[in-house]
Amino acid sequence: MFGHPLPESPWGTLLAVYFILIGISSGITLQLWWTRPRDSKAADSFEWYGGLVAAVALGIASIILIIDLGQPQRFFLMLTSFSNLGSPMAVGAKLLALKSGLLALYLFLLFKRRQAHAAGDSTSPVGATATLYRVVPVLLGISSFGLAVYPATLLSRTWISPMAMSPAASVIFLCTAMAAGAAIAVILAHVVPGLADQHFRARIVGTLVFLVAIQGLLFIFEGLALHGNVPALSSSLNEMISGRWSRTFWGLVVVAGLVVPLVTLVGFSRHRIAVIVGATGVLIGTGAARYLFFIVH
Repeated sequence: MFGHPLPESPWGTLLAVYFILIGISSGITLQLWWTRPRDSKAADSFEWYGGLVAAVALGIASIILIIDLGQPQRFFLMLTSFSNLGSPMAVGAKLLALKSGLLALYLFLLFKRRQAHAAGDSTSPVGATATLYRVVPVLLGISSFGLAVYPATLLSRTWISPMAMSPAASVIFLCTAMAAGAAIAVILAHVVPGLADQHFRARIVGTLVFLVAIQGLLFIFEGLALHGNVPALSSSLNEMISGRWSRTFWGLVVVAGLVVPLVTLVGFSRHRIAVIVGATGVLIGTGAARYLFFIVH
């Protein structure tokens, strides 16, 4: 399996962008599930804006997948057929559709609740509506977790991306998705007026710093695990850190995605522009990392 990969990949950059976008969408949902403002109205607003960003990312990812498949009916068959559950791509398409439906439902619920709050109605929902408010976020979190790691599962079943067969690939895909989601949350909290107070901003910046640090450690341990490993993995590592893709790795993943965020988020956490720059760097770095795991072979 690791011996002689073909020289050219049948999947292009478009599918790599698809993997980046579903990582962003999944990460936002997981971040909103993990960290919320204490005030219920602020939490609703935060989830509303974050959900809109996740929905846009999911929508673009769906369009990319349809374009990559070549024919819309192939995408429809992937969604409706249950004889293809052994295909990670088909399972991923089903997860994509499931999360899209759940996210649309939850955004509708948030819209109605925000309307009620604006009208001065603070009555808690009851019955089936209350159940939906409890159940839908949990299902969104589960589907988002699956979407965050499924690229590693898909790529590990092919010859085109030896890095996806590495020991920590699934964890790295999950961590990059969560870091991207935390970065979006930080940007929203510092850009949208009145969305978050100073205490909550500090909390999510701290969460982002934690995820960036974990991501850096994962890259180090992954490099150590791949060094001297089977030829395909060792060769991919060398291609990434000292070969054709080294500038992308060191410039975007390490400098833009790790060094700049740690400096700005830790050293200049009270400066709004510096924090936004750091969070943007995380988005660049996580996107580049997911791209490299896909493209390097």
